[in-house]
Amino acid sequence: MTSPRPGAAQDGADSDPARGAARMPIDEEASIARHLTERASTYWPEGRDGDVVVVHRRTDARPHSRLHWYAVRISGVERAVVVKVVIPPRFRSADRMTLASVPDAASDFRRDYEALRLIDAHFRSCADERIANVPLLDFVDSNSGFVHEVVAGTPMMELLRRQNRLIGEQPASRVVPVARNAGAWLREFHSVPVPRTLVDRPTREDFVVAIDQYASALGTSLQDEARFAEIARIARAAARSTLPDHLPLAVAHSDFVARNVLIQGSERVMVLDTLARRHAPVYEDLAAFNAGLRVNRRQLNTLGLAFGQTTLDTIERALLAGYFATDDPPQEAYRTYQLLVLLDRWLGVVHWARRGILRRPAQLVAHRLLNKAVDASVRRLV
Repeated sequence: MTSPRPGAAQDGADSDPARGAARMPIDEEASIARHLTERASTYWPEGRDGDVVVVHRRTDARPHSRLHWYAVRISGVERAVVVKVVIPPRFRSADRMTLASVPDAASDFRRDYEALRLIDAHFRSCADERIANVPLLDFVDSNSGFVHEVVAGTPMMELLRRQNRLIGEQPASRVVPVARNAGAWLREFHSVPVPRTLVDRPTREDFVVAIDQYASALGTSLQDEARFAEIARIARAAARSTLPDHLPLAVAHSDFVARNVLIQGSERVMVLDTLARRHAPVYEDLAAFNAGLRVNRRQLNTLGLAFGQTTLDTIERALLAGYFATDDPPQEAYRTYQLLVLLDRWLGVVHWARRGILRRPAQLVAHRLLNKAVDASVRRLV
């Protein structure tokens, strides 16, 4: 992993980051430090005969996790590691549906680790120099902590910041190969044979049920039931013509967005914050990436002016081309599923607004951006 980005609205808005920090066990930092001290020579065998010194640098609280950053000096060589401790949500609000199922048992984190080990081994053996995995070192059973080595790189959002048309420093062509390689990374990730546990919406009928549920919830919340009923009707018709009875499934990243993409060199891509605890239709991660480009903190802070439609469409095409390994990727099924992901984001904005997580100006911008994105999505399906 690399240095964290400030928490964004998408970083799980169902619980308060401050409450996550308050719940941290008093000895968590120390117990992880002891674990790292005991295990450091297994991470870096070349230093097995040397002294080990572990220093805690800081802890970052996120809505559903804590990131503990450590410096580990072994045989005079200092390395950096981050330990991600996942906090299971204590509740799901009755008015907040989500696309991702949430396991209740903390024991599932060990299963997550075994899945991540498979993924790590897969990428280590991958011959594609365009993509790589953030090194996974260990799992701390006592704290349900995932140990990663910190790697250097440039967050994709930083590249997009330079692409900001308000302060633009470089052409869109700089972002295109990175987006294409991000698509190639996702294709490789989806190919890893992780055993299935949780499976979300595996059939076309599941998709239709979800569309109806989201449309109903948004229609009620936004007091526009007729409009969202029409959106649901169009989505159902599109599903019948574009989606198979059984959707193609793969292990889901579940937070595949630009802020979790790390660039090494000019174009090599790694992806952060992988959990791999569920399977879902392959279109979900693709659609989440593109929804995240349209509604994110930078777009909210600039009233939606940061990234123009041409830039967003160019990045989307590059991502799909990288995923499907063709300049003419199949888009019909993806476009249909994209509408569900956009409705999920919109309902999230409604939920965050009710809980006071989004301030009024940000709410208005988010609603406007999502309204625009949903309208464009519907027009593609008609």
